Amino acid sequence: GSCFSLSFATLSMSFAEKYASAAETHQAHAVPVVSKAIAEPHIRIADDSSWVGLQNWCLDLPNAQALAAALAASDSVHTLKLSNAGLVDETLVALAQTIASSNHLRHVFIDCNRPAREDTLLDCTKFSLLLASTSPEDDSDSSNTARPGLHTLSLRSCQVTDAGAAALAAELRRKNRTLTVLNLWGNHITDEGAVALAKAIRINRTLLSLSLGNNKLTDATAQAFSEALTEMELEHHEVVERRKLLAKQAMQSEDEKARNGRASKDVTLKKPPTLSRAGSAVKARPDKLSKSKSISQGRLLLPHRVDALLEPAREHKGKLFVLGNAVLSHLNLAGIQLSSAGNSAMDKLLLSREDSCTVFYLITAASKFEPTQ
Repeated sequence: GSCFSLSFATLSMSFAEKYASAAETHQAHAVPVVSKAIAEPHIRIADDSSWVGLQNWCLDLPNAQALAAALAASDSVHTLKLSNAGLVDETLVALAQTIASSNHLRHVFIDCNRPAREDTLLDCTKFSLLLASTSPEDDSDSSNTARPGLHTLSLRSCQVTDAGAAALAAELRRKNRTLTVLNLWGNHITDEGAVALAKAIRINRTLLSLSLGNNKLTDATAQAFSEALTEMELEHHEVVERRKLLAKQAMQSEDEKARNGRASKDVTLKKPPTLSRAGSAVKARPDKLSKSKSISQGRLLLPHRVDALLEPAREHKGKLFVLGNAVLSHLNLAGIQLSSAGNSAMDKLLLSREDSCTVFYLITAASKFEPTQ
């Protein structure tokens, strides 16, 4: 591709020099994204190198490799902003690998993404790979630890379909423990994809803000989120999983009593175990174990999180109900088309939050532009 001059908003030459060096190594050039009335590609860098922004810059594979090398060498960059970057499958995979290997990148904004070539398609389900780095290394690991991962993911106007939304929902439902903000404003998501996300919110207790504004949503979306955020009826597989979790919890409690009984026989030889917030025994850590060591090994200690399926439950007419998600505090459904049934579902949601001590923002009014939070 032809070379373009780099225009820097600031003189943050540290990252600029690292990127230039990596670009030379990978033979990367500044290539404009194929689009009408697009300005010259450029990079903007914060004064303190805390964020890097690429606009109208085709992030082809050489550029993706150069960016990965520069980010790996710059531990001050925690935010990456890509606008009209022309991502395709292979570069999206490369970006996901960059995030997975980063111990400092926390916020990724991808706006108005279109493939650089009109004959190239992007599999939008691959956007879920950007969340894979936030998953626990092992499902059976009960230590509540995970690799560092994203806190914010914005995919505004990226042609995300129901399949892409479902793939993101699968990550949120199964494993994700770090993402707090997900922005899917202005995509091609219908009730099918939105309901998948609502079902993920039933289980996920980390996400604080979800934007689905300016999509093609109706009553089904309103009803799904109303149930997920108030009181939800457990599905059959969730009831089965709840029973398994309760049985596991009971076994751990019995083991704990047995350990405490043995320890009480000789309190002079061993210090009693400390108690966690939930009252369970926790093995005392050596004083020499530092937090920096945990981070250097690519693992972060996470706060205690109650499993959604173990929330207080009530039985009614043979069905089991548990408290819904009370963590999500911002839900943007701007432009949703509601009938009386949909409005009733939203009213039910708002009434349930009136008794809560937390602030809850719900946006349903049509808007051409995304409102600020």
